[in-house]
Formats: sequence, C-alpha cells, structure tokens
Amino acid sequence: MHSAQEMIFCLDRLLSLPEVFHRIERELDSPESSLEEVARLISNDPALSIRLLHVANSAIFGFPSRITTVTRAVQLLGLRQVRDLSLAILVTSTFGDPGVKGLDAGAYWRASVLRAVSATELARKGGMSEPERLFLLGLLADLGHMVMYLTIPDEALGAAQLASASHRPLHLVERETIGCDHGEVGAALLSQWRLPDSFARAVASQFEPKLAGSGAREASIVYLANQIAQADREGRTSAQVIEECDPTVWGFTNVEPDEFQVIRATAELGLAATLAVFFPR
Repeated sequence: MHSAQEMIFCLDRLLSLPEVFHRIERELDSPESSLEEVARLISNDPALSIRLLHVANSAIFGFPSRITTVTRAVQLLGLRQVRDLSLAILVTSTFGDPGVKGLDAGAYWRASVLRAVSATELARKGGMSEPERLFLLGLLADLGHMVMYLTIPDEALGAAQLASASHRPLHLVERETIGCDHGEVGAALLSQWRLPDSFARAVASQFEPKLAGSGAREASIVYLANQIAQADREGRTSAQVIEECDPTVWGFTNVEPDEFQVIRATAELGLAATLAVFFPR
C-alpha cells in the first residue's frame, strides 16, 4: 500500500518543475514583489515568454487588442493569473509525454484540457468571479493520475484494468488496491505547490463534492467537468450524464441541469483551439 505523500516524494526525485516556477513563487511571496520583477523573471525564459503571450492572446481571455510584451500581459492579467498560467504552461511542458507504461499521454492531456475548458465554462455560467482561474483547477485535477503512472506504473495500470473489468469507479478500486486514489495524490501535489487550499480540497473531493466543505463549489465544478471529459471519451449523451450525476452538485455550482448540454457543447467547441495553445506542436 502507498500514501499520497510517498508518491509526491518519489515524484520530486523523478521530475521537478523548472526553476523559473520557484523563482516566480519566491517573488510573489516577497512583501516587495512587483509586476516588473515577475515580468523580468518570465522574460528570462524565452520558451515560457512565448507560450504565455500565446495563451494571453488566445480566446481563453479574448482581449480586444494583441498583447505583445510580457510586461503588458502581467499588467492585464494580474500576478495571480500570470502565476496560474505559468504553472499550467510549465506543467504541460514538463509532464507532456513522460513515456510511461499504460498511459496514453495524448488522450490524457486531451481529457485534461477538455476538463479545464469545461470547468471555466461551468464557473462562468454559475456566476463565479474570475472564472478563468478554474481553468488551472480543471487542468490539474487529474494530475494525481499522472503521478501514479510515474511512480507506481504497474499498480496504477492494474487498478485501471480492474476498474474497467469490474465496471467499478476507478477511485474506489485505487483506494482498495493502492491505498489512496488519484484525487488524494493530486491534492497533495497542489498543496506542495502552494495553490489555494480550496483547489486542493476540490481535487481531493472531486468524486464526492459535498465532502469538500468550503471547497464544495469548486469540487462540484470539477465533478461536472469530469463528467464532460468522461462522456466525451465514452460517447455518452448529456442526458445520460445528467441522469447519473450526484444531484447535489447543481446547487453547489449554481448551474441548472438544462444548461449542461450547452456548456458541454461550448467546451467541446473550444477544445481544439485550446489544445493548440498549450500543445503547439
């Protein structure tokens, strides 16, 4: 049996985020942090700079005029949003295709980006402030699954095969055979990266949102975004998804069931363009 913390410790030895992320973190933690210094740190990493500008100019934000400098991007987006986007960019580049047994990286990231776009649309429809922040949450919600395949690939694959053969939820099989589920592992990783506590609670409780306490709204958004990604993969209709959903999630998200189909269609429509932003090759 394994714990989430054990896997995060092993991951740190296998694969770490680039140093620029930690420099941005230290700058944001400083009482003297400034837009100019964050912009300088990002500008010193050409690959990150190019991709940040690409994202900032994408339909995700829809700014009316083109952003041509990192400094302008930081000014418009704000420090927190730039930090989130930098993390999203660095995660997709660092973990893009780890080449581990049993993990289809292309399918994994397609589902993750669809979940991210869906979470943003759900947050927007539910009237949340800064709905774009939910993009990062949706993108990282399944990252614990990636960690499992990187650290205990045989057990992760075995749990997936058993869940498929027995038609049981994967997270329940993982708890029985591994000792924790990929939501717990992902939450431990987000806590280590010092993302908001509500994000870690949402990821840990994404299968049972009502257990997330003050993070129930974010957890419910991830829950529904998961349903969209899973329905896309399995070819299920929106009506089937609504029928099978935990009925409590609608109240937490402030989204009505009859709005779900349009939200799903909007997310699926934006999937290709968003994939191209984060995976330009």
